[in-house]
Amino acid sequence: MQNKKILLIDDSKVSLKYLETILQKHGAITTAVSFPRVGLELAGTQEFDCIITDYEMPELTGIEVCESIRRVGKNRYTPLLVFTSNEEKKFIVNSIEKGADNFIKKNESAEIVCLKINAALRLKELNNNLIALSRTDSIRKMIVTYNHEFNSLLTILEMDVKGHLKKYHKDDPTCMNDLIDITKKLKELVERVNSFDEYKEKKYIDEVGMVDLDKK
Repeated sequence: MQNKKILLIDDSKVSLKYLETILQKHGAITTAVSFPRVGLELAGTQEFDCIITDYEMPELTGIEVCESIRRVGKNRYTPLLVFTSNEEKKFIVNSIEKGADNFIKKNESAEIVCLKINAALRLKELNNNLIALSRTDSIRKMIVTYNHEFNSLLTILEMDVKGHLKKYHKDDPTCMNDLIDITKKLKELVERVNSFDEYKEKKYIDEVGMVDLDKK
């Protein structure tokens, strides 16, 4: 928990003080707010390792806070814990469906609170590792794609230039037109690759994958 950034959202100053005391004792860096909307603003602009929100608050419920955080912002995949005394099955199911990962009961000991938060932080670390691996794999596929697509066009360009240089004369614009056409295709390829937000994979050679530029 050392140096982990944890956002606390609770309209009760007593509850905030209780959680801050426990977390800071274990080296966490806490940001405590009493208003849910302020918490949502922070969650939308700053990245946290864990977010703990009270359930019953005047402006928004903890479930609404979880739902909003999961929908947008920098903390869509950050562990969310609901601080509550409600143990009804319907409440628990609804909270999880809206994005909560776990619950901290208001009567739980400091030891149990720390165990649950540490488990949430491990979840965050695992998720970060998976995202990093996914990005590395995507980068590798993009390199293969660029290599394949550009090499294909450049090979055509090289053959085209060599062929036209042999027969080129002032009254024959074919060579220049072909060069312009290949240049346009290269530009279009760059634009297509750069416009992709999500990538679909296709097989290249053996076990090597590449990006399918014709699918989104």
